[in-house]
Amino acid sequence: MSAILEFSKWLKTTSLSEFVIHSSWVWPAAETLHFIGLAMLIGVIALMDLRMLGMAKRLPFAPAARMTAAADAAMPTQTVETSGLM
Repeated sequence: MSAILEFSKWLKTTSLSEFVIHSSWVWPAAETLHFIGLAMLIGVIALMDLRMLGMAKRLPFAPAARMTAAADAAMPTQTVETSGLM
């Protein structure tokens, strides 16, 4: 637990942290990106679950696979925003 506390203290002293704290638009923009990423992730999971349950049989697999790749690309953004900017 102390490593997390040390990392948090260090992060608070960085110029990125100062920029986020003193800028009026950075935090809302980060929250917007976070929400979009979560919506993509949950949407893709729901589509795949419906497809596996047989409720979305007419949904071709190729577009769903492309959406999965987009959700995978959004995952690092979610991780950075959740751990680094909070």
